[in-house]
Amino acid sequence: RSLEANWDSYGAHPIDPLVIRRAMDLAHHLVKQGLPLPTVSPSSSGSVHLEWRRNGTAVEIDVDPNMDDLVVVTSGGTEHEYEGSVSEITGEAKARLEHALGWVASVLDAPG
Repeated sequence: RSLEANWDSYGAHPIDPLVIRRAMDLAHHLVKQGLPLPTVSPSSSGSVHLEWRRNGTAVEIDVDPNMDDLVVVTSGGTEHEYEGSVSEITGEAKARLEHALGWVASVLDAPG
């Protein structure tokens, strides 16, 4: 099912099926790497929001229609943001994201 323009009655942009496909592909890839399924929600900007959160640590990825994805990693009150295609994140940013995703996966697997 697709969300048309104004789907939230506040002027939200429609969600492009290609954005939904990119978000599904990314979530599938990360689940294959050991993460649990993310919370998924549409954004009024036309992006799809993927989120993992537990015990003060969160990883949020907005899959954007313009390939200008936003990744936010929050841990211990510190927030790091990365913009650009998720597939193009490199260097220290990629290492920090992979560490946070791995940590979230281990915490989510733990009891409690």
